[in-house]
Amino acid sequence: TDSDVAPPRVIMLRLTLLHAINMATTVASMTLDTRPPGSPPSPASRRSFWDNPAAIEGLADPPTAARLDQIRKQPWRGGLEPLRELEWSRIPPADIEGKVPEDLKGLLLRNGPGRLRVLDSQYGHWFDGDGAVMAMQVDGGRGVVQVASKYVQTQRFLKQKTRSPYPGQEGATPDARPGFALAGAWTRRGNQRWWQNVLRLPTNPANTNMMEADGKVYALCEGGPPVEIDVDTMETIGDFELVGPAGKSKSAFSAHYSRCPETGDIYNHGMVFGPTPMINLMCFDSSMSLLRQETTELPYSTFVHDSVISQNHVIYFVCPWVVEKNTQLRFLAGLEAFGNLNQWRPELRSYINIHDRETLKLKYSIEIPAMSTYHLIDAWEDGTGFLEVRCLELQGKRDRLEACFSDMYSASKIPLCSMQEYVINMESGSLLEKSAAAPDALLGELPEMNAAWKDKHEYTWLLVQTDDADYLNGIQKVNLLTGEASEAVTFGPHTYAGTPVFAPKKNAEFEDEGYILSPVYVADEHRSNVVILDARSMKTLTTIKLRQHVPYHFHGAWAGEGLRESTR
Repeated sequence: TDSDVAPPRVIMLRLTLLHAINMATTVASMTLDTRPPGSPPSPASRRSFWDNPAAIEGLADPPTAARLDQIRKQPWRGGLEPLRELEWSRIPPADIEGKVPEDLKGLLLRNGPGRLRVLDSQYGHWFDGDGAVMAMQVDGGRGVVQVASKYVQTQRFLKQKTRSPYPGQEGATPDARPGFALAGAWTRRGNQRWWQNVLRLPTNPANTNMMEADGKVYALCEGGPPVEIDVDTMETIGDFELVGPAGKSKSAFSAHYSRCPETGDIYNHGMVFGPTPMINLMCFDSSMSLLRQETTELPYSTFVHDSVISQNHVIYFVCPWVVEKNTQLRFLAGLEAFGNLNQWRPELRSYINIHDRETLKLKYSIEIPAMSTYHLIDAWEDGTGFLEVRCLELQGKRDRLEACFSDMYSASKIPLCSMQEYVINMESGSLLEKSAAAPDALLGELPEMNAAWKDKHEYTWLLVQTDDADYLNGIQKVNLLTGEASEAVTFGPHTYAGTPVFAPKKNAEFEDEGYILSPVYVADEHRSNVVILDARSMKTLTTIKLRQHVPYHFHGAWAGEGLRESTR
């Protein structure tokens, strides 16, 4: 009509539409607001955490604008951000997708750098970050899961808290640079002035692995002795003294130990730094009493990260990532951090060192072309005079890898590893052959085994990177006998998996009867999940949603039942 007033029928239609819109908006609002602050957002509301200024400001140690830009460019870098500590807390049932397996009961322990920076002072290497332990108590029978995260209270961590400014203090701005109270292997103390670092030895960050022995729990790093942790309180008890019938240890204790599945004895090694480069091999009983140790000269000054045992031998690789003697004075004079003196010297070749397990004396040192490895997988003697050794060998340049580790916030396209097998004639002490152990597997790192398995290993689980990802984002199972690899299990866009940990089933008949547990960083929400996979089928069984992020870990352990009985 020509009237300015709408007919009654039109008015009613408009009112009905407005009411419907209002109800839809109200329901949507109720859906978003039903969960407590800090909870994972619903899919309908999802946008990147890193585009929310208020959320960023609420972090324990907010990044600078420049660092925030680095995270936005590659979201996986958000997983490097400092840990917000968490006291023991029960996971609400609504935050558990799927069902926790009823027969899964025990304690998941993980360790890694909880922070790479204090405000805008950044450690000189990923391996220098302050250690932080995550513990997760799982009781599948009751459907109860609890979690806690806390920094290892090392001397360096406690000393740093007294250095101003410090996160949380008044006037502590994101761009403040307090420097570091104590030196790390790649980090100079103070404001990196030479006079602040003269004769200053690196301190132990306790940031690499976890070990349970005789009912006690230890945080490990080759920078010092094991650090004992009280898992009931997550408090740090202190350094564990390595002593026993063999006297006091002549070295530190590496992050990688091997436990004999037959005897329970624990084998490890440590570097002995001095005019002559040495390695110290050690054997402990199951209660961590030092039974025997043996030092052996190395061909050059380097460090050995990992070793493995076979039925009769201890094996490790010596790689030419070398500190020359004529450069060590720069470290002693405070001009350079010790770790930054390393250089790749391929002309010096690599070596496979094989020691007798009983005496720990060197039996063979087999020269091979220069190669680089951080992690070994396993070793096995087949009974016919041959020793098989598998490792993850770097596919790329070692100096490029270390450059990435020196500034992870700027790192991209980090070189990864392929699985290689070396077969050694133990009668002649010579290399028979080298071959790709798993041609179908993706490049990756940080292998996991069923360490309690007494026979020849058939399986390993790797942290891998798919072709469409910018960082490690999946878990792949590899058959070591056939070289076949499963499809990589991934967890969605902008999610990044952590090192897998194997939890065996009781009375298992097969090596892969058990579960794989792994944290997954959800970058868009800046928080983590812990996923539980069936280790045989690689099917995802359970997703446990945490309400905060857990920084990337290096390694972990499944401790089984009995260490922490409280399920309050």
